Amino acid sequence: MSSGAVLIEKTVRGRAVSGRNATRTLYAARDLDYAVPPGETLRELLEERGMAQFELAERAGLSPEHVNRLIHGLVRLTPEVAESLERVVGTPAKLWSRLEADYQSTRARLRSVRPGA
Repeated sequence: MSSGAVLIEKTVRGRAVSGRNATRTLYAARDLDYAVPPGETLRELLEERGMAQFELAERAGLSPEHVNRLIHGLVRLTPEVAESLERVVGTPAKLWSRLEADYQSTRARLRSVRPGA
């Protein structure tokens, strides 16, 4: 995958999801008209593993409130949190950091195209 490209799994309704009914499409980040917070990926991962937000918070040394805000894209995913997520769920910290960087970059681009977004 080239730099600046993200893999989005979409259903017929166009909402990013994963699973056996999803189709994979590669989009350049600059072509997306919405920003997907890394918390969306985290939420899907937790669902797949049957892990509650509270359990993740406890195992990662975070407050349940922080995990909830992270999942809803209300707080940034810091390098420290990325390391904790790698330790708990096994997804590399580098991926979490890349998802956060892509999210912030897309949000900034959308704000410049659509002021007030």
